[in-house]
Amino acid sequence: MGRLKGSKLSEETKQSIALAKAQRKENVIAQRIYTKQKLYITGEERNGFDFWPLLRNCLRPLHQYALCDTLEKDIVKLVHWNNVPMIKEKLSEYFILRKKA
Repeated sequence: MGRLKGSKLSEETKQSIALAKAQRKENVIAQRIYTKQKLYITGEERNGFDFWPLLRNCLRPLHQYALCDTLEKDIVKLVHWNNVPMIKEKLSEYFILRKKA
């Protein structure tokens, strides 16, 4: 139910409503910050194609398909698909790399 017809909000009430709205907005933005996911690697990966199933299994349950596609295109480029240290460096920007026991 809204205000009665003919009644106006005071400036003080308008300011308190605006402040509360801004605080709610900041709270929602703070909740959207994503943390890095853990990516478990075996240490036996020889090229970029060995990392692809690991990426897919990590990102698909989170419904981050766009990031998965971007990373997979990045790590299997012909220029550096055999350079495992460079691939690990690239993945460490997005994940916390852990060695699988």
